[in-house]
Order: sequence, then C-alpha cells, then structure tokens
Amino acid sequence: MHNGKPRRKILSVDMTAMCDVAFIILIFFVVSAKAKAWLPISIEEPAARNRIYDSEDNNAIILVSTDKVMFEIPKEIRKQTLITMGSRYHIEFTSEELSKFEKIETIGVPISQLKEFIDSDYNNWNNFFFKQPGIPVNPGNYELANWIDIASKAEKVTKDHDLDFMLDADKRNLYPQIERITDILTSQRIFKFSLVYITKSKV
Repeated sequence: MHNGKPRRKILSVDMTAMCDVAFIILIFFVVSAKAKAWLPISIEEPAARNRIYDSEDNNAIILVSTDKVMFEIPKEIRKQTLITMGSRYHIEFTSEELSKFEKIETIGVPISQLKEFIDSDYNNWNNFFFKQPGIPVNPGNYELANWIDIASKAEKVTKDHDLDFMLDADKRNLYPQIERITDILTSQRIFKFSLVYITKSKV
C-alpha cells in the first residue's frame, strides 16, 4: 500500500496584535507606577516577615530618625492645617507662603522657624536635610501634638472621616524615644496607627 508523505502545513501568525497588547500593558505599568518619595532624613526601617500593603497617599506620616522627628501631611489638607496652626501660634501666613507650603511634603522645623523654611529653597536637596532640625518633642513642648491635632481636624472637616497615621521609625531608635511619640498620639486619642517596615524574606 502506498504511504503518502504527510503534507507539511505552514502556520502563519500575525504578531501585530500581540505587539499592540504588549505595548498597552507596558504603557499601563509606566503610567500607574509611583516613584518612592525622597525623604530628607535617613531611616533604616525594621524588618518583618509579613507585610500588609497600606497606601501612603492619604496618611499622615511621623518620621522618626535617630536624632529628629518630622511630619508629613496629606496634600489635600496642608493649606488648612497651616492656617489653623498659624492661628494657634499667632502667626499669619501670606497666600504665597500657603501655596508654597502645599508643595512641601515633610515638615521638620519648629514653628518659630517655619516661615523662614517656607521662604527658603526647600526643593534644594543638598540643603533640605540641614535646614530641618526636627519638630520639638521635649516634655512640655506640644508642637508635634498640635500638628497632629490640627491635621486630624482638617481631615475631618474636609473629608468627613478620621485621618490615618503611619509611624516610620528607624530601627536603631531606643524604646523611650518611640514611647514618647506613641504617648503624643494617645494624648490625641489616636490609638490605632500603622508601622512602616521592610519585608523580611522567610528562611
């Protein structure tokens, strides 16, 4: 019996559609990606095995390095927070200073130096760290507590919900320094906040 050779079939695939899909996915990741925010202080975060993702966009963040404390306020409430803070300390800020303050992500100066800091070149990375000695947290000085209180009230008025807080502390800090910050939070009746840490791989 004659066995014919199987006919070889040539499969033609149009890759145009596949390339289009690949580029659309690439564009999506590029547009939706968010760069890690630059911090004016160096913080070596502690490690943990599990991590629950929590967006930092709508949170107030307390930054605690080994020698100073700074505070980040969500952009939507920065202007109102500064106006109220100025009223509490009898400091009047101009409209230009309010506009500049909305662009400042991290506050790390005493209220007495805030005007000077706003008017300075706050976007100069070389000088940003040295211009901020930190917000006072000494016993009897309530500046950080006032920032927290006023930001919380601004969030409540603006968005009608409680402001979420995150504590981003250096792992080399001694416990009394962290306890001082948590005491300030609890004094404002804030008993729930998130801790920032890096993910530790399982062995």
